[in-house]
Amino acid sequence: MELSPRRLLSIVLSACLLAPATAVESFRKPTVDFTAGNGSFLLAGSSPASIHVDAADWPGVLRAAHDLAIDFGRVTKANGTLTATGTATANASMIFNVTGISSDWSAGTQGNSTSGTPIIVGTIGNSSLIDGLVASGKLDVSAIEGQWEAYVSALVQNPMNGTEQALVIAGSDRRGAIYGIYDVSEQIGVSPWYFFADVPAKSHAEIFALDTIKVAKTPTVKYRGFFINDEAPALTGWANVNYPRYGNNSPFGADFYAHVFELLLRSKANYLWPAMWNGMFNVDDPRNQPLADEYAIVMGTSHTEPMVRATAEWSKVAKGAESGWSWATNNATLYDYFYECSTRGALRERCHCWNERLPRHSHVF
Repeated sequence: MELSPRRLLSIVLSACLLAPATAVESFRKPTVDFTAGNGSFLLAGSSPASIHVDAADWPGVLRAAHDLAIDFGRVTKANGTLTATGTATANASMIFNVTGISSDWSAGTQGNSTSGTPIIVGTIGNSSLIDGLVASGKLDVSAIEGQWEAYVSALVQNPMNGTEQALVIAGSDRRGAIYGIYDVSEQIGVSPWYFFADVPAKSHAEIFALDTIKVAKTPTVKYRGFFINDEAPALTGWANVNYPRYGNNSPFGADFYAHVFELLLRSKANYLWPAMWNGMFNVDDPRNQPLADEYAIVMGTSHTEPMVRATAEWSKVAKGAESGWSWATNNATLYDYFYECSTRGALRERCHCWNERLPRHSHVF
């Protein structure tokens, strides 16, 4: 069977991607089912799933919640509804401009009533919905509060006015909330590889929430991800067909990386070394780094790319390149070259991932 470049990419990336390090018994504990049973409550069926977020939550959490609404549609043929509460709105302009979202937060289900058990998702300290449930004693987050990338999922009684129960997913931090959201997606049958490997979702008429508590604790491996290494010719050829050349140089811009970032998060990963043969992650498309930040992906660089500068940048960006890397003959260029990367895009001020950067030789892939 002949493999398409995108399917070949899925094989290469799946071989590189580390499995999540959370204990299997907690990570795989089911919280949803496709048949009614004792103590289960309908999430989606004759009416679409109903998902609730705080509009002030992290951009990546809002994006994942919207993805979950679409994922329900992949399984039940009816997208879930997404309701964003609160007057404050997170600065999610980049992630929504790149991936698309309606101004009313809808996922294509306007006018459809919802009658099942709603889903409430959010981050402790960033979601008024989650914080209110914690303050009222209805949700216990003591097992994850203050932890790295942990989440708790529980069926909560009387979470909102007029609501008997809700499936609540609370993250200790933004990636914890995102992992908890995508855990539901995977349980209902949407593979992290639905895009890159064209994995279809199996249809189900109904989806139920189980009356159980799931605690996913901090992964034992802190940074987990992969390196898009030797991306030519297969991946580059496919990307050139499907995406424009950003900066008249490379097809690896924000529209491409949005799919990669989503794949990472759906796979419970958090770290990426980008394509580097000819691509310049921070130069070709200025949306790349802000998008990584809003997705909560930590960016690193490979063995030949010091201080987050792509290999190709020296000959294409640096002045005096003919003088090489000699400090004795080209120190002004070298100084400016590395000074720029340390202040590029005012990342120290705006990038939440900055303090998570790893040393260049931390080979975590």
